[in-house]
Amino acid sequence: MLAALMPLVGHADTLDFASFHLRAGAQPQHYELEVRLPGAVPVASTTTLELPSGCALDTQERGTFAAQTLLSYAFQCPLGLPADAVIHAPWGSDGGVYVSEVQPGAPQSRMLHGGGAGVTLPVGQGLPRQRSLAAMAAEYTRQGVLHILEGFDHLCFVLCLCLLARRRELLLLVTAFTLGHSISLALSYLGVIAIPVPPTEAVIALSIAFMAREAIVSARTPPMPGQATIRPRYLAVVVAFGLLHGLGFASALGELGIGPEERIAGLVFFNVGVEIGQLLFVSVVALAMWSLRRLRIDRPARTALLGLAGSVGACWTVARLAGFLL
Repeated sequence: MLAALMPLVGHADTLDFASFHLRAGAQPQHYELEVRLPGAVPVASTTTLELPSGCALDTQERGTFAAQTLLSYAFQCPLGLPADAVIHAPWGSDGGVYVSEVQPGAPQSRMLHGGGAGVTLPVGQGLPRQRSLAAMAAEYTRQGVLHILEGFDHLCFVLCLCLLARRRELLLLVTAFTLGHSISLALSYLGVIAIPVPPTEAVIALSIAFMAREAIVSARTPPMPGQATIRPRYLAVVVAFGLLHGLGFASALGELGIGPEERIAGLVFFNVGVEIGQLLFVSVVALAMWSLRRLRIDRPARTALLGLAGSVGACWTVARLAGFLL
C-alpha cells in the first residue's frame, strides 16, 4: 500500500500550472520563450509547442531546477508577430501566467485559463495593464478552489477534523484551522515571514498523522454526557497546524506569478477560493458520514479512513524528510 502511495508524495500539493516568459531576441523578428512546469515532464511532451503561422523554431533546450522542468525555445518570425498571433502550449491544464517583454515599456503579465489541451498565449498583442476586480476575483478564487481540492495533504488533514468532531465542535475546529492558515498565508505571501518550503511540507505531512492518531484515540474515550466532544487543547493544536498549512498555500500562490498591481486582490480571492473548496469538501464528508450512519457502518468506516489518512501522512513525512535531508 505504501509503495502505491509513493507517486503521490511529489504531487500532493501541486497544480498543473505553467509559467511562460516571452522576450525579444538579439536580432529583429527573433524571440525567446521560457517555460516553467511543475515536476518532471516526459521528453516527448516538450516538443509539441505550436508556433504562429510563418514562424520557425530555431533551438530548444530542456533542464530542471528546484523540482521544476525548464524549457527554452528560440524562434523567428520573418514577417513579425501579427496582432492575432498565438502560441498553443500543451501544458497548464489548471492555467498559467504569461509575461511578455516584447512590447515597449515594462513587462506585462496575464493569467491564462487552462484546459485539457493546455493554454493559448496571446503573443501578438499588448496585454492590458490592469484587469477588472470581477475578472481578478473569478480567476484567483478559481485557483484557490483548485489548489485545496487538488492538495491531497490539506484534504487529508481536514478529513481528520471531520472525523474527530461533529456539528458545532467541527465548526469550531474548521474555524480554528481557517484562522491559522489565513494568518500565515498573508504573512508569508507578503514577505513578513520566510520559512523554507521542504521542512514545512514535512511538518504538514506529520500534522496529518498526528491528527489521525488523536481522532482514533478520542473514539476510545467517549465524552461524558453534556461534555464537549473535543478537548480545549485541540483548538490550539489546530490553529498551530493551520499556520503551517497556510505556508503551503502561500507557496502555491507565489507560483502564480502575480503582478504587483494584483497582489492584494490575488491574496484575498485566493484565500476565499481555498475556503470555498474547504467547505465543499467538509460538506461532502459530512454527507458521506451521515449516509454511513444510516447504514450503521460509520464506526468501522471512520476507523478505516483515519488509519488510511494516518498511514499516508506518515509515508509523506518520511519521504519529504528524506527528500531534503538525504
